[in-house]
Amino acid sequence: MKLTVAIIGSGKSAAEHHIPGYLSMPDVEVVAIADTDAERARAVARQFGIRGVYEDYAVMLKRRRPQLVSVCCAPSDHKNAVLSALSREAHVLCDMPLALSADEGKEMLEAAEHAERTLVFAAPHRFGSQAKTVRQGIVSGDLGEVHFCTAWGRKKTIPAEDLWMIKAEQGGGALSVSGQPLVDFALWLVGDEPTSVSGQVFRRFAKNPDVPKTWFGSRREFDADDLAVALIRCRRGLLFLETDWLFSQEEWGLQVVGTKGRGSTSPFRMEFTGEGELVDMTPTFLPGASVWNELIRSFIEAAQGQRKPFPDPLETLRAQQVCDAVRSSSLSGREIVLPAAETAGHT
Repeated sequence: MKLTVAIIGSGKSAAEHHIPGYLSMPDVEVVAIADTDAERARAVARQFGIRGVYEDYAVMLKRRRPQLVSVCCAPSDHKNAVLSALSREAHVLCDMPLALSADEGKEMLEAAEHAERTLVFAAPHRFGSQAKTVRQGIVSGDLGEVHFCTAWGRKKTIPAEDLWMIKAEQGGGALSVSGQPLVDFALWLVGDEPTSVSGQVFRRFAKNPDVPKTWFGSRREFDADDLAVALIRCRRGLLFLETDWLFSQEEWGLQVVGTKGRGSTSPFRMEFTGEGELVDMTPTFLPGASVWNELIRSFIEAAQGQRKPFPDPLETLRAQQVCDAVRSSSLSGREIVLPAAETAGHT
């Protein structure tokens, strides 16, 4: 008997990541997809041979009763979609950013615990071979004590594959879309606990009519941030975050600096101290498995009780708290002290 999967949302994330990931698993069947944009949902369904198409995900969940659900809609809809799926006894994989705020995230985690179901937030950065190599250098102590980490996500132009990405009220903007996954990635990589945040967000696109837009429709649709910078103080070191959606090369990455060396994911490089100088110890070969296939497999194994959820949803919640604090710091002009991290055993 195959595991049944339903997809909420039919945008780029669903079509390029979630659905192909499930289809790569031999004992999984994607039985339905739901989106308020029925035409787009039907097109995706035809592309992947999905038989059930719905405009209302609540109707889909009631009729299909899937065992697994992927939530790929706008962040403003994440909380309700996740709660609805959990109420139908499904295990849930939800895209980042997890929601509009940490308070919404807490409500989602509490619902998963009450329903005794697995809730995982998609963190593809964690599954890359280069990321695992850098983390191993930290965990093993080869890089020494990590004092500084910088994470960046840059784009030449504002992405608008799904229009919610450019609308603040729907959870769009550089800090949410690019920044939260990077914060989650960086904190996991260095294994540190954030304590306070100073940051600033900017809207340059709205003030520069010479910058071309990359979507059909009005420029006035864009009301989110296109640049965010933050200094995040942790217990043992510092994390610097930059997310830039204008005037930059298309790239993302992370670099850590320790007492015995440094490592980076873009460009991939591992250097260690030896005989008074840095020695290049970058591996020449790494496995090339799809990060999304590995992510989907990890989620399914967690739903079946074969492993713990990865990432731990409390870690994703912490990343959301950091991003909330960046916005608060930008508004107030002050450093924001973070609340103590939760350690309860959520499902």
